[in-house]
Amino acid sequence: MAHLIPINQNGDSRIELGEETLIGRSPNNTVVLDNESISQQHAKIVREGNTFRLIDLDSTNGTKVNGKLVFEVVVKNGDTIKFGSAEYKFRHTPKSSKLRIASIAVFCTLIVGAFFARGLLKEGPKAASNGDDSGKTLLLIGSDYYVKDDIIEEKPYGFIDTQGNVVIKPRWAFASCFHEGLACVEDEIGSGYIDKKGNVVIQLQWEEAYDFSEGLAKVKRDGKYGFIDKKGNVVVQPQWDLAYDFSEGLAQVSRDGKDGLIDKKGNVVVQPGEYTYSFSEGLVQVKRDGKYGFIDKTGYMVVQPQWDDAEKFSEGLAVVERNGRRGYIDKKGNVVVQPQWEDARDFSEGFARVTMDGKSGYIDKKGNVVIQLQWEDAGDFSEGLAHVKRDGKYGFIDKKGNVVIQLQWEDAGAFSEGLVPVKKDGKYGFIDKTGNMVVQPQWEDTLGFFKGFARVQRDGKDGLIDKKGNVVVQPGEFKFDYWLQENQKSPCYLYCERSEAGKAIAAWYDQNGKQIWSSDSKTR
Repeated sequence: MAHLIPINQNGDSRIELGEETLIGRSPNNTVVLDNESISQQHAKIVREGNTFRLIDLDSTNGTKVNGKLVFEVVVKNGDTIKFGSAEYKFRHTPKSSKLRIASIAVFCTLIVGAFFARGLLKEGPKAASNGDDSGKTLLLIGSDYYVKDDIIEEKPYGFIDTQGNVVIKPRWAFASCFHEGLACVEDEIGSGYIDKKGNVVIQLQWEEAYDFSEGLAKVKRDGKYGFIDKKGNVVVQPQWDLAYDFSEGLAQVSRDGKDGLIDKKGNVVVQPGEYTYSFSEGLVQVKRDGKYGFIDKTGYMVVQPQWDDAEKFSEGLAVVERNGRRGYIDKKGNVVVQPQWEDARDFSEGFARVTMDGKSGYIDKKGNVVIQLQWEDAGDFSEGLAHVKRDGKYGFIDKKGNVVIQLQWEDAGAFSEGLVPVKKDGKYGFIDKTGNMVVQPQWEDTLGFFKGFARVQRDGKDGLIDKKGNVVVQPGEFKFDYWLQENQKSPCYLYCERSEAGKAIAAWYDQNGKQIWSSDSKTR
């Protein structure tokens, strides 16, 4: 279940998100917000399987995610979304006991990162690692595929190895992927955990159970959340209305609609009601009496609340705002760049894009303008280059401000793995860093390359191509694609889902594009 939670309101006035949620001032919207900064039809949030895509509907005052203007982007748990001046926290924690993606093969480690968003791609997607180094990789399968006489067996989830062989036979009402050597499973009794041999190592006694992260897993009993260790010992008593995975030694918890932080012993580090963002480089923004400051992981206020707005730290500096102007502070709260810009972005590769009077350029970490403000639009530097726009056309500059790829494209993204998506005559293709066309413009939309593959779209249907432009998965077949990586040293595996004759079908591929397993194959 996913929600938008107002940051500047008391109580728990959260907004539940459905398959498609329209947001704006018009009474015809799913969510009506009475705020003059919000357009009649401002934005929409669309569910795509286990992810949510935010789309701005050409609003007057724009939509921002974590302080950055966006047109279309996949949002993740903890993101801060601003519709005009209305600020919300996006919350999404899939429930192991409830999660279904058409009852097909799924895994719970999804791509995290900024996807291609109409020229605002900042970096390619990243495969998440579950930190498990306990033996071979196992891939989760669900089993609409184990159907006899049109009757789905009652315990459909199991696991295969990377050769497609069934290792743990489908027997569970639900299961999640292996994380840190254990997988959450569920039957009619409750939820617990199995090892990679299929043995139950933590009894099925919980109302809900979630993946392990940093040695602890969230569990639910009597409607409240706590945490257990890998032996099943209760480390944090169930007492919280909501809770999220541990990250860097802390977990976000919520009570009465207010967020706080706890450590691995259950000690409250940040009292509920102060904490509303995610840590970045050891610090996090907090809002107190209408002003923003920063605390560290002990709850100590490192930067006193004094700013009208503040973004996360990036490369040692954070964007702050006062009286409608933006500048930068360091981790001690010292003002490094005086608030003077109409807009300012996070630092990327030592440079930050700033805007004044509708023109954008770049500054260094001392605040020196190193590339003059002359561009209608400009992106973050990625792999040494950034896209810029003039007279309605996009090209690319280097860090000296030299135009290295001429301004000729209708749209452009950010470089990833040496290639970048560009748009010509309404279609997307890919060029390299010399400007040579590697993949001819032919696609309606695309994501950047990741692990040698790019997701592309034709006639509203998704497919996959390699770096030579060869079609690996034909458009029209697949609805979802995700990557799973067991640990940082192990290969990635690609999961895809398609719909055929009203039936959901899934497949796993290796990193070379070879199909490992398909739910509609003869082998089970």
